[in-house]
Amino acid sequence: MSFKSIIIALPFLLAVSASSPSSSTEHNIFLGCTDPLATPIRPLKVNADSVSSCVESCGSSAIKNTFAYWLGGEESSCVCSTVGPAEEYDIAFPRDGESSCDDHEVAVFVTKSGHSFQHQPKRSGRSSSKFKRSLPPIERDTSCPEPLTACNVEGDSSSYQCIDPQFALNSCGGCIHGEFGSTSVASSAVDCSKLEGVAEGGVICSAGRCKAYRCSDGYQLSSANTCVKK
Repeated sequence: MSFKSIIIALPFLLAVSASSPSSSTEHNIFLGCTDPLATPIRPLKVNADSVSSCVESCGSSAIKNTFAYWLGGEESSCVCSTVGPAEEYDIAFPRDGESSCDDHEVAVFVTKSGHSFQHQPKRSGRSSSKFKRSLPPIERDTSCPEPLTACNVEGDSSSYQCIDPQFALNSCGGCIHGEFGSTSVASSAVDCSKLEGVAEGGVICSAGRCKAYRCSDGYQLSSANTCVKK
């Protein structure tokens, strides 16, 4: 992921590297790496000397925060919040199975106390990574900037959506209604929000795969980040 001016807004995020093992316990879920600007406004700062102690502190019975944000390096920092990362910032799983986030990235965890949470609203002045563009029927040239893909809009053959199928919640892994301009509408894309057993808001699309982190009543979270019946 590439980010712009990511160290200007949050004074507690000063280091440049974040180690992020898959989880400190089986109850804590590593969501991935994101831009420090995705960290909620006015979080609770805690003293932690490692990613595991950060996650455990945020998930303790005394604090009961759903999300833990860890930035490692020489000047590491840990903050907790009941609010998830800002929606306009992608959450990416480390490439090629690596266990650390890139420089200037924050490791995000859902703690074992994460029974409920809030969405952080989109901040003004930032455009979403997903947008719709209407075109005359004869104009079929698409201009989605990389890494976005031009995808069909259901019920409107003259329009397309520019999405990143690696992170698009409702079209994870591809264009759910087919790629714009293609004669085939077959797709392996998944609408993560409609998966059985997943609680509302309890799933993300990361690296083209749905990853659940909170399940509805009667379901439990599996080690594969899916919700299965108890």
